[in-house]
Amino acid sequence: MMYRVPDGVLRADLDGEEVMLDPRSGIYHLLNPTGHYLVACFSDGVSFEVAVERLAEEAGVEREDVRKDADVFVAAMIERGLLEAAAGR
Repeated sequence: MMYRVPDGVLRADLDGEEVMLDPRSGIYHLLNPTGHYLVACFSDGVSFEVAVERLAEEAGVEREDVRKDADVFVAAMIERGLLEAAAGR
């Protein structure tokens, strides 16, 4: 599955941490390093599965553990309007 940051959602680096803002809600969301990594991968056109595999390898963590956490993260980001499925990629 491929994901992308929807048009209109703003991203900024704030003292080395990524912040996302959906102007419709006016709520800022601070991403932890794992969330930042996943969003960066998605923005580079990397699929969910490949991003999970890379993150697990880099962090030295079991792939299934990373996948479970990534599933929760992506679901929450979609619910907040900060990620969406990317069709046709």
